[in-house]
Amino acid sequence: MRSVERWWSRVLGVPDDELWCGTTVRPHSPTSPLSVYGGWWVVWSAGGGLHVSLPPGAQEPEDDLLDDARRRTEPSAWRTLARERRLRVVGPSVHAYLDHDPTGAPPAPLAAGSPEVRRWDPRDLTDLRDRVGPGAWGESGFRDVDPLTDHCFAVVVAGTVVAAANLTPFDGAPRDVGVLVAPSWRGQGLGARVGRHAAAYAVRHHGLARWRARSDNRASLAVAEGLGFEPWCTQLALR
Repeated sequence: MRSVERWWSRVLGVPDDELWCGTTVRPHSPTSPLSVYGGWWVVWSAGGGLHVSLPPGAQEPEDDLLDDARRRTEPSAWRTLARERRLRVVGPSVHAYLDHDPTGAPPAPLAAGSPEVRRWDPRDLTDLRDRVGPGAWGESGFRDVDPLTDHCFAVVVAGTVVAAANLTPFDGAPRDVGVLVAPSWRGQGLGARVGRHAAAYAVRHHGLARWRARSDNRASLAVAEGLGFEPWCTQLALR
């Protein structure tokens, strides 16, 4: 996925030949989307490589943290550092990508029938938002959805939205998949159903889909894995 590599290279200000094969600590690149971000970005890959992108004037982390291959990828180590610097940690999140159509065989019908996934106006999700709560609403990306430009899909049963997915911008196109399922409808494959539809749309129209989930959100990561998303890296922020 060369486009993914190019994106991370640009965001982190790291040359292609240094990406995922070493440790770098540097200020936000002036050509990166992070150039106006006031916090830190810490990114690492399971295959090796750790990069820290800092706001101007930030004190670099100590060498003993960066030199310890095991400790530097432990969120607890960064939480300790954040407390010392009076910052807070956001994440960590796993970034995963898909570049082939995940549609495949249709999912098994629901016990209550087999409702279709529909295009939906995100402004008509007030009931779902109230049922999942502000935390899940924000993590799934719905808080940032622009109803005029972003895409939304829903599973509707008896006139009620029981699951929804959005596509928000990644690298200039609607490729970022966010999924929500009403609490009473979880465990029935609805996240995979609506997430598959959104990911397929992104791949067909824009060649790529991205899935982000907190590293402790096992349900979301399992859905992404089942759809064929490939974990790329883990990222957290200090701000």
